[in-house]
Amino acid sequence: FNPGSNLAVHNFQEADVVARTAVTTTLAAAGGGIVSLLLVYRRQRSWDMFAVCCGVLGGLVSNTAGCSVFEPWAALLCGALSAPWVLLGDDLMDWLRIDDPCQVLGLGAGAFPMHGMAGIWGMLCVGLLAKEEYVVQVYDKQAGRHMMGLFYGGHGQLLLCQIIAVLVVIAWVCFWSGLFFWGMKKAGLLRIPLEDEAVGMDAATMATDQAEVTRTHYTVGFYCLGYGFARGEVNNAFIGTQDFALAEMTRAAPGHRLWHLWGWEWVFCATSATILAGAVAERGTFISYMIWTAIYSM
Repeated sequence: FNPGSNLAVHNFQEADVVARTAVTTTLAAAGGGIVSLLLVYRRQRSWDMFAVCCGVLGGLVSNTAGCSVFEPWAALLCGALSAPWVLLGDDLMDWLRIDDPCQVLGLGAGAFPMHGMAGIWGMLCVGLLAKEEYVVQVYDKQAGRHMMGLFYGGHGQLLLCQIIAVLVVIAWVCFWSGLFFWGMKKAGLLRIPLEDEAVGMDAATMATDQAEVTRTHYTVGFYCLGYGFARGEVNNAFIGTQDFALAEMTRAAPGHRLWHLWGWEWVFCATSATILAGAVAERGTFISYMIWTAIYSM
């Protein structure tokens, strides 16, 4: 997913970026898996393959923010240090007595420890380990503006930008999620009966896998509104106001129909919606689940 995000390899510079991104992503995953295995062994005195899988995913998440601006050694370090962040998030959830339905076997496989904690660490890593040469190459910036991590002599501007980005994302998600769940609770649509929760939503409510249901309606939501909000901006506006239901794309000349861009955006939308929907899949009612994933895809 990281190399594919470049969307093109038609010249040497883009091929160089894609190749480097593939290398750093692989190294980060390896570092996260090894360190997670060792940390869990220290706790349990047993070798746990599931810990390796969690560490690999944590390494992938942490490396995503800086995959194209890290050197190989930096990617390995970022992925390796993501493992304690994931386990710390797991311990924090237990200490706060917060139930994460995505959490498996108490080894940090939950949505927050893996995608939240490792993601935050990865964002901060950009401010520490980004190489200026790669930032200039990938983002077409001017050299000599201190757009590099602290480890490369940066004066903290990039790290500050990353910290602000983390805080904005947290505030945005907390506000809209809190507003949504509060509304669902007031409407009596938020939680399922305890007996259904014990049996499982798949069996008790739908007699099928909720993931299959999710894939159908968030695709419709992304097609109708989501892509337009994301890519239909005019004059660099904050939110798009056109190309809903791909109206503009279908009227464009054949060479300007960016179907590959829509497909790639949809893949990321589908992945993120599935991850976040998992947090309510086995606790919320079917209606709240459908509304949540539909809104998120938009």
